[in-house]
Amino acid sequence: AKEANRKHNALLDKQFTKIGVRVLKAAGLEDAAQNYDSPGGVPDIPFIWRAKEWVRPGGIIALALDARLILTQSGPGKIARDSIFRAMTVTGILNGSDLSQTDVWANHAMPWMLFWALNEKPATTEYDFHLLTPVREDSLCQKSLFRLDYQSAFTITARSVMEHGWLLKALAMGTILDVQVQDKLEKAIAEQKVKGAWKVSNQGYTIKPRKTERAPQWLLDLPVFKRPEEKSLLDDLDAPVSFEDHYGDREPHRSLTAAAYRYPLLIIPIRQAENRSMVKSYRVLSEDCCFPKKYLGYSAAEHSDPQFSVALLHLIIHSSLFRHFCFIRSKEYGSGRRIIYKEDVDAFPFPRIESTSSEDRKDALELADEIDRRGDTDWDAVDRFVCRLCHIPAADAEVIRDTVELAAPYQATRNLAMAAPSTRELLVFATKLEATLQPFFNVAKQQVRASIVPQANGEWNPPWRFVTVMLDPDAFEPTPAFIAKLMRVAAEKSASRVVMSVPDGGIVMGLLNQRRFWTRSRARLCALHIAREHLAAAFPINVRR
Repeated sequence: AKEANRKHNALLDKQFTKIGVRVLKAAGLEDAAQNYDSPGGVPDIPFIWRAKEWVRPGGIIALALDARLILTQSGPGKIARDSIFRAMTVTGILNGSDLSQTDVWANHAMPWMLFWALNEKPATTEYDFHLLTPVREDSLCQKSLFRLDYQSAFTITARSVMEHGWLLKALAMGTILDVQVQDKLEKAIAEQKVKGAWKVSNQGYTIKPRKTERAPQWLLDLPVFKRPEEKSLLDDLDAPVSFEDHYGDREPHRSLTAAAYRYPLLIIPIRQAENRSMVKSYRVLSEDCCFPKKYLGYSAAEHSDPQFSVALLHLIIHSSLFRHFCFIRSKEYGSGRRIIYKEDVDAFPFPRIESTSSEDRKDALELADEIDRRGDTDWDAVDRFVCRLCHIPAADAEVIRDTVELAAPYQATRNLAMAAPSTRELLVFATKLEATLQPFFNVAKQQVRASIVPQANGEWNPPWRFVTVMLDPDAFEPTPAFIAKLMRVAAEKSASRVVMSVPDGGIVMGLLNQRRFWTRSRARLCALHIAREHLAAAFPINVRR
């Protein structure tokens, strides 16, 4: 039955490819047709091609699709997406990935999207389209509603999506600041002189073998890796379980070479734990061992400094930078199945070992030991160390931390993001907003002040919080009636931010009372919006030259 299904699916994929090739040739895209290969097991793309054949020239195509069309990063999936952007004029995409498994689309568990296009071949890929990414709010989703305002909308070009396969996912997971961070990492990848920092790495063997040949003796004798937290007292007393003990002597479908299992090893589960304190990789430092395909393995046996190499990769896998990298770049992590692929680890710009100092080596080994002790790991120290070696500035590190802590696709993270910010977080936001705006006022020798508007007496957990931006020594205290009116207007517009100029100079800005809108990186975005859209009108003196 399995073999029959495999042949049936292969036949379907072949027909799907024929449909795509036919449509591309009819559109005059011979070059695209030559390289086209429909992604295996993806039936939604042929529906797009057939819609192009069915709809009149210039007509509107509108489809509800699996979000993999915009989440894929490379391979046939990206080629198919690029071909679609060349064959028709895409006008809009609503990315509903964050709304999956909610009543917005009840009884539907997969990430989804809405797709709009005009059935006409664009003259160039420089055309613009709108990407809409609503943020999940459980209080609205329970009513089958979602909020969509201008902060959730981006205007981007088809060419930029074709050149940066990760762009759509970056804007789905974060903001334009996340795009800037990833762009720097992509340049580091492109400029990396030494390709393949790891000489030996691979995914483990396939546990359910199809072959009937006997496995090589070296594999039969190897102990099978077992997570330390899964070991029992008997594991400590008895000899390790070998491959032959566990699976018999038949050769697995994919057994790799002996070098793939040579210590020191870093073994990485492909299904990553959502909690920061939970282990995300394991060091194997004293014996060779084999592992199944649910793990990725990186052997440093042939490296000049094996212990440091394994420790450094151990720290990278546990860092916020790597998690952010996977959120933006991985085709699955951050949506759908919560797993990473070997291509995600391999793509990360691994620091050059020869350029690191002896002090870096010492710090890496100490931090790696700290992680392995399963104690109170100083995760901030881990993040600072990895960011420093990868040349990530402090401002970008803030963006990374905010996105990882408040945009991860886990319920615990969503609850944290939707919770009301603390008094301290509000003050940190105001301080960052003030510091980012101040350079625009320096030329006029003015001092700007950002202050959080206090809650009304007896008010508990209001839907909005407000901040004023005034020139020192001016002050403005909005009345409860004024704040109530602003909240009504914002609610009518389904906005997540409202900015209003004060008649005598200054600004009142309101944000939804959710932690994800009161971060340092959001303060930077708010400051740039004020400087671009409201600076001249809100203050009596034009502080720009």
